[in-house]
Amino acid sequence: MMSTILHPSTANDPLSDSMAPIANSHSANEILTAGFSLESLTEASAEEESLGAALTSPAWVPSSRWERAQTRALSTLEKDIDAAIEAYRNNPALVRAGAVVYANRERKKEISKTLYANRDL
Repeated sequence: MMSTILHPSTANDPLSDSMAPIANSHSANEILTAGFSLESLTEASAEEESLGAALTSPAWVPSSRWERAQTRALSTLEKDIDAAIEAYRNNPALVRAGAVVYANRERKKEISKTLYANRDL
């Protein structure tokens, strides 16, 4: 680790190999700009709304253990998002809360897609 810090070729390079995955990430750039607004954090995307409506439809009830585990994971992510929004509401300078909301929304979207595609009808 010390050689990475002291090595002249990576000392001033912001995109060194250890930082490349972080610097190239779209969400990392959003986090660094800290352009969060309460409205952008509380708004769900159209995709998230349509998947959520399909998965909470009374026509479908989770029947397998896997489906129930995925719905619990979605519920947990939603609670984490709500807690992060509340933390951001209490302290708008808390950039980490915005990052948690965006990361959990992405994870929730992926779990919802997988659950929707693999659910038993």
